[in-house]
Amino acid sequence: MTSRRLGIGLVGAGEIARAAHLPAYRNNPDVVELRGVFDVDTRKCRSLAQEAGVAATEVMQGLLEDPEVDLIDIAVPPGRQPGIVMAALQAGKHVLAQKPLATDIGAAARLVEMADACGRVLAVNQQMRWAPAILDFQRFAEGRSVQTVAFDLVWPIERGDGLPDWLTNAPRFAGLFNTIHFLDACRALFGEPEEVRAWVGPSDIPGIAGESALYAIVRFSHLSVAIRDSRRREGRPTASLRAVAADGLFFAHLGIWDAYPNPSPDFLVETVSGSGPTLVRTADSWVPDAFSKALRHVAEAIGVGRQPLISGRDNLLTLRLVDACYESAEHHGRPIALTG
Repeated sequence: MTSRRLGIGLVGAGEIARAAHLPAYRNNPDVVELRGVFDVDTRKCRSLAQEAGVAATEVMQGLLEDPEVDLIDIAVPPGRQPGIVMAALQAGKHVLAQKPLATDIGAAARLVEMADACGRVLAVNQQMRWAPAILDFQRFAEGRSVQTVAFDLVWPIERGDGLPDWLTNAPRFAGLFNTIHFLDACRALFGEPEEVRAWVGPSDIPGIAGESALYAIVRFSHLSVAIRDSRRREGRPTASLRAVAADGLFFAHLGIWDAYPNPSPDFLVETVSGSGPTLVRTADSWVPDAFSKALRHVAEAIGVGRQPLISGRDNLLTLRLVDACYESAEHHGRPIALTG
């Protein structure tokens, strides 16, 4: 590094890189600096690099050999990610991967072990922990006895047309690629769960191989969290986080699904005994603001030589929870213990 800023090499120049990753770099100019972009699609790579004002790298090795690149930020389909993680770690780079770290927990564990052996930070961008609604809920819950919590998402999809092949052909769909956000946020908010029960919707969306929905009840020592994450063709679009405490109610609209990847901001209505309902609006949205906060957290952790909260090793516990949901669903909602 030639300055205190962390040099970043971006691998992947797709839609999410433009909507979330580039704004995250621009929002953190004091701690990170984009040094170059690589994508197997040369046209996309050059376009994104031009927009960012950096070099388009013709081969990924160019980023891995650049001494000014400290961290490889990955934005590619899950099937390609493990190989890139391994190459980056072998080159001595820190890594910010996307969720899921790998499509099976064994492969993810091997990447974590490799990062430990290389002495590098491997983080997983579970950025919902910094979503505006989650941060607002944390403020609401402080000092209160929260009794029930529910994540509710219905985002109807008629067909798989227009979705990438890696997603439509995946045997796991809703749970592995979206419910994982809610499950990880639950861990961040309430600690490690004791038990989960789950059910999946049928694979009934034309053109999509995996399940259409995942429903879960995640039990912690002091409360349970209900999750509905549905792509079923029936129903009206909705996305919310709701909670009940002894002295108040919490409702937050999750704006990311309004027009992904260009969502509206989150907002919440908070009702507390002794006062009327309060509408709290924010200019922030999950994309790109949660990405920006997650990136800053990882950069600052690397800067002081510690593991970030969203380390690869921590993410193994989120992947274990995802696997437990599918295991429970295979047995029609049988409780799966998660302690130990």
